[in-house]
Amino acid sequence: MANIFGYTIAIIGLIIIALSKKIAEICDLAIITSKDRFLEIQDGAKKNGMTDKRILLCDNPSEILSHITTICKKDDTVLLEGRVPEELIKLLNKD
Repeated sequence: MANIFGYTIAIIGLIIIALSKKIAEICDLAIITSKDRFLEIQDGAKKNGMTDKRILLCDNPSEILSHITTICKKDDTVLLEGRVPEELIKLLNKD
């Protein structure tokens, strides 16, 4: 929490709003791997035009890999950010 000009603001809330807006703008598919703040991210992304089918909560590395390989084509870029399961990184690095 921060006190700015007499207002108490939850900075994390502002970050979630900005993040969910950007997710809706640029992502074909968002796979969120942690329950922390998922509902807020999902709600914000949906308010900015993203559908339920394009924002998923999944922490199982095999299922995440399945989602990625279903939607992605050769030479597509996948951004992995935050708490990415080590097992997923190993699965993605397999030839």
